[in-house]
Amino acid sequence: MKQRFTVAALGGAFAALVAVAPPASAQQVVPGVDCHRFSCTNNTDDPYRVDALVLCTEGASVPRSVWVPPRGSADLPAWCPPVTKLGTPKPPRWELQSDGTYGYTYPGPPKPEVVQSFAMTATFLGAQIDHDRPSGLSSGS
Repeated sequence: MKQRFTVAALGGAFAALVAVAPPASAQQVVPGVDCHRFSCTNNTDDPYRVDALVLCTEGASVPRSVWVPPRGSADLPAWCPPVTKLGTPKPPRWELQSDGTYGYTYPGPPKPEVVQSFAMTATFLGAQIDHDRPSGLSSGS
């Protein structure tokens, strides 16, 4: 019975916390250009290039840019590169040795493994009017 009460109390506390949390709002990068999560909206008559730093899981962060057309919107290319990490070390094993005694056998260093990282957030660094859209930047609809 006590466990049910604890779960109910924690659930109620979480619901109250969510209810009073402020709603997420768009960040104004420059007047007329607003970005939220990985999407930017341009409410001006000029095209803009928006620069951002995408924070990825596994500790990586990558610079990204997006070209936003006048009176349009565009999504920031929020992909993250894979990261090579040192694998999980294996513990030594207690086993019979070739000389008939028991001792520890060490498996050696862990093998590196490639881990995919994913975009978590974007920090928008600024925007500039850009009438000459580079071919390498994505554009919105």
